[in-house]
Amino acid sequence: YDLMAGVTRAEAFFSFNSGDVQYGIEADRRSRILKAYVRNTYTFHLNEIFATIVNEYTDWERPVQHPINIR
Repeated sequence: YDLMAGVTRAEAFFSFNSGDVQYGIEADRRSRILKAYVRNTYTFHLNEIFATIVNEYTDWERPVQHPINIR
């Protein structure tokens, strides 16, 4: 399986409720989370880094990005 990892000073499990963990998250929420991660981690080329992350962690074999697949 693919895995995205980052380094943080504190655990971020509180960012997801039990429904998010069980049923996945919507694409717009994923985008907001990833944009915040990129903005807080990098200084330059933020849009390019964000686009790269979304591209790498999108299941292109599924025509519709269902929340259960986005987790």
